[in-house]
Amino acid sequence: MARRLAGVSPLKSAVMGAVFFSAWFAAELAAYSGFEVMGETDNTIKSFVESNYFWFNIFYQAAIFFATAIIGAAAGFLSGRLAGRVGGGRVVAFGLPLALWFAVQLKLLVIQPQFFDGPFLDKRPLLSKIVFWPTMWLDPSVAQIIVMAIIAMLIAVPLMDAVKWLFAKKARAAAVSILAVVIFAWNAASASIAPAQRNAKRNVVLIALDSLRADHLSINGYGRNTTPVMDSIARKGAFFPHVIVDLPRTFPSWVSMMTGVYTTTHGVRHMFPTVEQRQLTQKPLPKALREQGWQTAVVSDFAGDIFPRIDFGFDTVDTPDLTFGQIVRMRNLEIHPASLAFLNNAVGFRLFPAIRELAYNCDPKVVTDRAIGAMKSFNGDRPFFLALFYSATHIPYSAPGPYYRKFTDPAYDGPHRFQKKNMLMKTDVETDASVRQVKDLFDGSLLATDAQIGRLLDALKEAGYADNTVIAITGDHGENFFEYRAEIGHGNHLRGPHAVTVPLVLYAPGNDFKIKRVEPQARMIDLAPTLAQLAGAAEFSTTGKSLAPMLAGEETESRLAYSESGLWYVDEGPFFFQKQRIHYPGITQLCEIDFDWREEVVIKKRYHPLAVTAKHRMVSDGKYKIIVMPTEKGVVTELYDQRDDPEETRDISAQNPAALSMMMEKFRAQVKNPSQTAFYGGYVFNRMDFAE
Repeated sequence: MARRLAGVSPLKSAVMGAVFFSAWFAAELAAYSGFEVMGETDNTIKSFVESNYFWFNIFYQAAIFFATAIIGAAAGFLSGRLAGRVGGGRVVAFGLPLALWFAVQLKLLVIQPQFFDGPFLDKRPLLSKIVFWPTMWLDPSVAQIIVMAIIAMLIAVPLMDAVKWLFAKKARAAAVSILAVVIFAWNAASASIAPAQRNAKRNVVLIALDSLRADHLSINGYGRNTTPVMDSIARKGAFFPHVIVDLPRTFPSWVSMMTGVYTTTHGVRHMFPTVEQRQLTQKPLPKALREQGWQTAVVSDFAGDIFPRIDFGFDTVDTPDLTFGQIVRMRNLEIHPASLAFLNNAVGFRLFPAIRELAYNCDPKVVTDRAIGAMKSFNGDRPFFLALFYSATHIPYSAPGPYYRKFTDPAYDGPHRFQKKNMLMKTDVETDASVRQVKDLFDGSLLATDAQIGRLLDALKEAGYADNTVIAITGDHGENFFEYRAEIGHGNHLRGPHAVTVPLVLYAPGNDFKIKRVEPQARMIDLAPTLAQLAGAAEFSTTGKSLAPMLAGEETESRLAYSESGLWYVDEGPFFFQKQRIHYPGITQLCEIDFDWREEVVIKKRYHPLAVTAKHRMVSDGKYKIIVMPTEKGVVTELYDQRDDPEETRDISAQNPAALSMMMEKFRAQVKNPSQTAFYGGYVFNRMDFAE
């Protein structure tokens, strides 16, 4: 019979705990602010979701509700047991679940305030100041200790009872001792990683950071120590500060990275390709390595949702997934930050996998933990190819504490306190303080990721892999920070070096590269054949070429590089690329749901030819860069001298017609393909896009 004290039973306190937790769930549901897609509110989409996913939403909300209620009930039951054992009556039985609730909220508020930093508090500035008051002064470790202390109190009674029962008899105690030894041995065996046999084939660890801005690496002359781990690897190996990506958006850039061919060849021209557009003719590097005996795996957080959508040849894909159903799940989850405070962990990820897809939930530690787990699963007798993709440096730059406040100004009181708000803003007005704040948030995210790269390298060394593993660290693309009065992000335009350029750090044990800092321009399509060569694999024949001649000092000239813009998600706005363009609908009308294939969001086929024709395109030879921008009134061409004007602030097309003519010839030669490409009035058309 349950113990009682002052009329309180564990069952009653369990009910009270469930009621309290559920009440907060209901309050959050009442504050629901509408359905958004990539920052855009669209009534058509909202109506579609509410009509087609009505029962889905009901059942998903019910699942979150029951999970929340069960956690509250468990806390109440355990507090009731504690009150019955040590006293305290209702104060302990009812107060401890409340204390747990507030402590867990405080922990999330201090470590990941981005969960609470949404429309509800944006519209209530005074309440926002009260809620976020602890974030600037409370250390995250203190919040963690408070939570652990309360949990320790809750489990004290059942733990003592279990120990008492286990050791009540000698036979039971002996069995427990034997079991403990077996568990310890099992854990020790599973925790160890069998080192790979030394042979000509090396392991490869490819680390990519989303939106990695080259000039924010401390080894590249940045004023802050943002990348001490990357710097140390670069000093041992080699550093490329000027690597050009051929489309500064994640999906097409990764395809180019893995295949070594331009997006014009592999056909993934934007973030929402159809199933047909994802059928690769060029074998990706992971698949080629797998066929030669390598084990392959990729691990990522939210930006890695591209990997389940295309077959690169990875044996293990440990990343979030992106379907429209997943988007609906995310929206169901993010309106319950109080519940997510209890679910943002390994158990919660299993119950609600969409938690990993939340853009502001990108703790680099989680990616590293899972990557180390992948390493433990590898057979030590065979080489492996492990890819990691970190999202913390992607918008909204929401690193966990203490990193989100590492470089930021405590006095800043604008909209971007903990993360960059409004991905698709329609105004070009940002205060100087806000511009600084966004850059500071990015730097904190970069430092947080760098620290976790250090953890991964330590795990490699501890496992005995370090002496036989090639390391490559790069970005899928760069990032613009309000330059050219063009807001923030990547893929919208091609002006300037910041979105189309990424750094590359290369390290290969036993390879003493002659050139430690390779200044000539390289290309992202050169990475796959370089990694294949350094790994000791068969030659990876592709458009890109190995960077080995550059590392040996045998090639000293920049390589000709091509790049193009991605989809424009908003049709109108104040930015130059929204005016100097061929228009098509915004993202919510441009795409549709492929109900025949995993409910993926894909571009409507009728818009694909127009979207490709409308792209801005560029070619750079390391000295000059030409940008070709088709508009509805003709083609606009800009020319920049990248050596004399590295920020590309002065268009010299009118002043230097000879250079313009030379670069136009290079441009036409780069994009020309007799079987696929046609030119008309300066416009570039893909014949296949218009073929019936």
